[in-house]
Amino acid sequence: MKGLGLLRAVKEGLVGEIAKEQANLGIYMENPVGIGEHSNLVDEVCGFVDRLATAQDKLNMTQELITKFEMLVEKERIIEEWGTFEDNDEDEDDEREE
Repeated sequence: MKGLGLLRAVKEGLVGEIAKEQANLGIYMENPVGIGEHSNLVDEVCGFVDRLATAQDKLNMTQELITKFEMLVEKERIIEEWGTFEDNDEDEDDEREE
């Protein structure tokens, strides 16, 4: 499914964004003295936390959409394979008339 592929691509991009922000935050946390060009480390760390939270929220929503889309695709597959209850009711009505 094309839509599912797009959502999975978004998910992978967000996973990469989270990994990048975590790596950068790790550098700040392990050696804040070595980051000479940034005078306000608290603001920098706050920025990392903000970007991580945003990316994590987006990742959670993307995963929820993927799950819903997969369920919809599966439902459509089952209906295509087995028909709907209404289809079955019509078949039973046809059998009764005969």
